[in-house]
Amino acid sequence: MRLRSLVHITLSAIFSMASTLTFSQVIVDQCLFTTSVGPGFETTADIANEPVAGADMVAYTNGVWTGGAGGAGLSIAPPVECTYVKAVFLRVTGGNGEGVGFRIGNGLNIGVPYSIEFTYVSHGAGSGPTFQPRLYSSNSPVLFNEEGELQGTLINNMPEAGNTWETNTINFTGTNANAGHNYLWVYANTSSGMVMNPCQMDSGPIEIDLPPVIEACEGETVEIGDPDAQGATILWNTGATTPTINVTESGLYSVNASNVCNSISDATTITFYSDPELLPATDTVMCLGSTFELETIGFNEENLWFDGSTDSTYTVTEPGIYSVTITDDCGASFIEIEVTLDSIPAVDLGADTALCYNEPLSLNAFLDDPEAEYLWNTGAETPQIDVVLNESFTYAVDVTNICGTGTDSRFVEYSLYPDDLFDNDYEICFGIPFILDASIIEGDYEWKNGSSDSQFQVPSPGFYWVTIEDDDDCWVYSDTTVVNVVTCACPVWLPNSFTPNNDGNNDVFAPVFECAPYDYKLDIYDRWGRIVYTLLDPSETWNGKVGGEPLRDGIYTFQLFYREVYDGIPIIKAGHIALLNY
Repeated sequence: MRLRSLVHITLSAIFSMASTLTFSQVIVDQCLFTTSVGPGFETTADIANEPVAGADMVAYTNGVWTGGAGGAGLSIAPPVECTYVKAVFLRVTGGNGEGVGFRIGNGLNIGVPYSIEFTYVSHGAGSGPTFQPRLYSSNSPVLFNEEGELQGTLINNMPEAGNTWETNTINFTGTNANAGHNYLWVYANTSSGMVMNPCQMDSGPIEIDLPPVIEACEGETVEIGDPDAQGATILWNTGATTPTINVTESGLYSVNASNVCNSISDATTITFYSDPELLPATDTVMCLGSTFELETIGFNEENLWFDGSTDSTYTVTEPGIYSVTITDDCGASFIEIEVTLDSIPAVDLGADTALCYNEPLSLNAFLDDPEAEYLWNTGAETPQIDVVLNESFTYAVDVTNICGTGTDSRFVEYSLYPDDLFDNDYEICFGIPFILDASIIEGDYEWKNGSSDSQFQVPSPGFYWVTIEDDDDCWVYSDTTVVNVVTCACPVWLPNSFTPNNDGNNDVFAPVFECAPYDYKLDIYDRWGRIVYTLLDPSETWNGKVGGEPLRDGIYTFQLFYREVYDGIPIIKAGHIALLNY
């Protein structure tokens, strides 16, 4: 196996029992984790709190002791480096001491030697130069009754400890007096002090050292972890709980390890290499006007390109065949790749088209590229579509390939047989010109008299017809109508006053006709017979001004000349008009 980095995890050993008695007589709750931090903790099945002189459970975290009764004055750091440390504070006040009991697995036996280890320090309110607690045994979680009478058996005074933490082993032999006792008591009778959490004394900091990256060859096995980390609580992201694991697949591997003092985690990325590779791995396409990179992948690879260069990448600027020899710790490969040129699709649906009724048409945007994608404005996603029969429409398509999107459109117009041109026969007024209009139908026109215009002015009553031939040769259309001439009157209404004061009511003067007159002329005269204004268009009006200046109030005369029909008899009308500027 060839590794770029060594793999090693160091974990301090964690024993299941920090303080051990011979013959499997062990402290049941050696880690002090079943009791809450605070003064006068409650009695549990494992740890006994003396009801007469109860101890305080304390904890050390972030440089501070918490949990002792007020004024405990605890400041000496614990003897181990843990994230969270528990200990017992035994205070002596007014000659009265506190004690804590530890339940052992089996009762003591006569004549059997025992040994037990504690770490303690003289410290806190009521402490002296030395702290020498006594070791008792009892057959219940009570050392003194409510009257203060001793219920236990003194085993011995423990060795003295000063103002620094000391670890001492106490040895004794079971006697008739303590036979069957299943509680050991640490009792402070002369000086206050602290007793460390027994199991944390045998724990220490956890060190994890996984390299960020591990590389190996395919088929090899990488072992990560520390075989000496027995007893630690370990969990890998694979689900394994063993100190080490064997890895055969690439991926991210992480581990969480913990003991009663600390927890820590680490991770590594492991890559297994097969034969050296070139990316992209297959023949590829480059787009017109662009470049891209060829990249070698291997385990400590060395490269030799076709042109003698040795970099891990090669910039491709034009189509061609490119080759490289790659040698690495896992093998050697000669790889050749062809690069072809492509561009944004050039789409051509053809010119706009006119079709006859029911004439089919297919539009094709096919691109010789299996990766091309198509999207028509009809929603279709196929290279080819059929137009909708007899519906004129502009069809558009987007064709997308690796280089971009090309677009084209085509207008398809259906030339359909027209509806009736002349809906009815016509009656026209005598002398008024009348025009037949066929321009709503496109094509080539031929009227009754041979005219080829889209409109035809009727000269006299009679039958009139037109033939229209479609520009796209789809149809020939004909229609006929009858035009009759009748005599029509053209009444006129002449106002007798107007008020040009711009109030929106009756501001102008003009005759009102029911039909359009011919040869129209209207003259306005003042009281001396002078023409002050003339109108030659029946759509014009007079606002009572001459040269932009308003005339004064008064009675004016007018004379109207017109013909009711073209070349008809002249009609002359005269009268008075009152101009009122108020």
